[in-house]
Amino acid sequence: TSHGLCNTMPRPDRSRDDRQVHASIMDPIPSVRAGDAKNGEGPGRTSVEQLLRTSELEGEYTVGWVRIAVGLALLTSGLFVSSGSDLLDRGQHMNFATGLTTVGAYIALGGMSFVLVSRGLFRPWTAYLLVTADAAVLGLSLHVSLANLGLGGNWISIVPVIWVAPLALAVGALRYRPAVQLWATAAMLLTLAV
Repeated sequence: TSHGLCNTMPRPDRSRDDRQVHASIMDPIPSVRAGDAKNGEGPGRTSVEQLLRTSELEGEYTVGWVRIAVGLALLTSGLFVSSGSDLLDRGQHMNFATGLTTVGAYIALGGMSFVLVSRGLFRPWTAYLLVTADAAVLGLSLHVSLANLGLGGNWISIVPVIWVAPLALAVGALRYRPAVQLWATAAMLLTLAV
């Protein structure tokens, strides 16, 4: 019958070409997909190791977006929120430079994550460096802000950047290596204790 003949005719596989074009346009980290040897992938690695590496890179890429969003949220809160208190308003003027530095630092850390991941420069040790930088930015911002206001650690909750700490810990779950998660938690706790 003609029905059987139509099913045996070879057809070009256009879906594969379409997927490749779509992946090259939409994928922010194409070297992960290609099994690039400089990313630690390739012939010597198991599929599980490659999957974990891909997950780690995609997690860091997402954390980069979160850092940028945090920076923009802090910028917005600094520009549009007033305390209504004379003490806090005087300190707010002194904290403006601190706030801009904090915003710039989080946006720069987010950009650094993008560059490291998208250019294939991300290595396992860089996750430790980035989470340490997150904690350092948070700690310095808190310390300087409270000092400018002349307040002690009991007033830590009035500084908007403190609310980055739980967000940073929650987003840290995107990292699949427990050692990095434990280090991020310890660095954050140490920052808040000082």
